[in-house]
Amino acid sequence: MTSTKILFGALLLLVSINVRSQATNNDSIKSFKDDLGKLIELNSTPGLTDFSLKEAVRLNENASAAQIITVTASYLNDTAANAKWICLQLLTKALLVKAANESQKQQIVEILCRNYLHNRDELQMVDNCLLMLHAKDFNAQAKKYLAALMDSMHSFDHDICATLFAVAQIKESIPLLWKLVNRNIESMDHRDIDILASLARLDEKEAGAILCKYYNSHKNRTDYRYIVNSRKMAFSLAPAVLDCLVSDFKTLDLTILLGGGDSFFNPSWFLGGQIVMMINNYPYAKNEYEVDTKQLMNWLAATGQLQLRAK
Repeated sequence: MTSTKILFGALLLLVSINVRSQATNNDSIKSFKDDLGKLIELNSTPGLTDFSLKEAVRLNENASAAQIITVTASYLNDTAANAKWICLQLLTKALLVKAANESQKQQIVEILCRNYLHNRDELQMVDNCLLMLHAKDFNAQAKKYLAALMDSMHSFDHDICATLFAVAQIKESIPLLWKLVNRNIESMDHRDIDILASLARLDEKEAGAILCKYYNSHKNRTDYRYIVNSRKMAFSLAPAVLDCLVSDFKTLDLTILLGGGDSFFNPSWFLGGQIVMMINNYPYAKNEYEVDTKQLMNWLAATGQLQLRAK
């Protein structure tokens, strides 16, 4: 009898704790909703937002990813100036910083794909966030929203759509992207490089070969401007492209600086930064802005195999 009473008492305690916890969470959500409403009201000038306001600070510092998902839901279709932009900032931080697990990340990505792919302006708002992700972050519904862009490509920038298809691994987009891209290395522009890099990321080996041919045909040891294309090419995460960029890096003079004063360009540093962003097994700093070119050169000479970062 005594053990039964103890068990019953423990169950009552757990129920009481759960009720209090739920009540506290509901109070927090109401408070965060009020903060978001006030934040949108205070940022009523189109194109101008102030995230130093106390309401923004409370949301960014105290609201969990689950709470951000809840409080932004009713504002995603709000017509007030900046409402959608403010929600995007909160959801982006929830996705990249606060998400507790992969399932929650996928939930936020689905929300972004459902609400920010309706027109060119929205696509340009959300693409930087989505391009930081991996294919595993897109669930089936998010991929469905992205794939729907293929039916209205005339309304969007083809290169941006291509990169999003590539990140989410929308394989059905491959035939369309081949129709859109210019394969002539003498006349292609930066948009074609983006589309080819996207096709290469979708495992189209021919696209990687064209990128390498384009890169090598534009080599110029006078101004080194061709190296700027390595940033777009690195997006491909393709073995052939990595080999192409590494081969060029190994022939560069690490001491060359172009320009002067506060504005200069170091070709090896720029190219090295793109290379380390592609490599998974590089043991040192992988931030493109922190690369040590001499360290990278020595490591490339000593390592036996390069492992590409996961798509």
